[in-house]
Amino acid sequence: QKKKSEPSWSDVNKCLINFLAPIWDAMEKNIATIKNQLSTDPDNADLKERLAAAEKANVLLNDKMQKLFEKSITKMQAHHSQANDALTATSVLPKPTSPQTSRSIGFGLSISFLISFTACS
Repeated sequence: QKKKSEPSWSDVNKCLINFLAPIWDAMEKNIATIKNQLSTDPDNADLKERLAAAEKANVLLNDKMQKLFEKSITKMQAHHSQANDALTATSVLPKPTSPQTSRSIGFGLSISFLISFTACS
């Protein structure tokens, strides 16, 4: 069975860009349309207000997305680091030499009473 590989950061980036590109495109087209209308009627207060609101929404969206992705990437990197640390920690444990596959270092049943008694005293 083939093991799935982890997605690379470039794959994650492409996915995010594909998701967000239509939103940013729509906002840019809206701003361009308002600017075009404003060029034919530069004194239109309503168009000026709409342009200011659209530009503000664009800035707020960009800021919000940046903060969201920074926070998410930081969390993902922390989880990735913890997973790598756990893999590294378990990879240095010795392979079991007995038929038992557990790597527990707890106290199990001893072979004889004498060994149990000696270990407890």
